[in-house]
Amino acid sequence: MKILKASQMLVVPSRTESIPQVIKEAFYLKVPVIATNVGGNPELVTHQKTGILVPPEDPEKLMIAINNLLDNEEARKNFADNAFEFINKNFSWDVLLEKYTNLYES
Repeated sequence: MKILKASQMLVVPSRTESIPQVIKEAFYLKVPVIATNVGGNPELVTHQKTGILVPPEDPEKLMIAINNLLDNEEARKNFADNAFEFINKNFSWDVLLEKYTNLYES
């Protein structure tokens, strides 16, 4: 977690994916995320709001996204703030506990 928190961004270049815990961790730590548009990644990363999505197996677009984000501190901060808000509204224990309780009660 210390290394992730000290990073300028997290890059998740998966070809297939479920819902990666590391993206949720990065959101909570306010680390901006670039991920491929596969599996559950788009359920967490909203392109240009909570991070950047790029097509899988497209190293040129991935490189451009990384370089653009490295050069844009304001975008990194905006993505990190939006992602932190998203993770707390949707995946905090307060929210999840109520959802699980409702599921089991129904």
